[in-house]
Amino acid sequence: MLRKILAALCVVVVAGAVTAEEKKAEKGTVAYGKFKSFKDGTLTITVQKKGEDAKDMTYKVADDVKTTLLTGAEKKETTAKEALKDVKEGTIVVLTLDGDKVTALRVGQPTKKP
Repeated sequence: MLRKILAALCVVVVAGAVTAEEKKAEKGTVAYGKFKSFKDGTLTITVQKKGEDAKDMTYKVADDVKTTLLTGAEKKETTAKEALKDVKEGTIVVLTLDGDKVTALRVGQPTKKP
């Protein structure tokens, strides 16, 4: 009888942990790729997962999304509209997602300090 109760308790704890982990992943999901284009609020990046072919992904991005623009050693906080207007194709872009909504962007990569 005690074994059955302990087994049931373990199942409940594990199921709760899995559900919490799914919610955490959904809220703070990150997409990483190379910039392809930004037009009319639609950002297109090229994503390549290990062992797979590269594919283009599109995301709706509000003009006022908080964006960190990294150029060389310089780090500038701005909006998506401002940051994406002069980005060159192939530049690294990191998106933070909350479901389908883009909540933050990072454009470029920080330079490594020697």
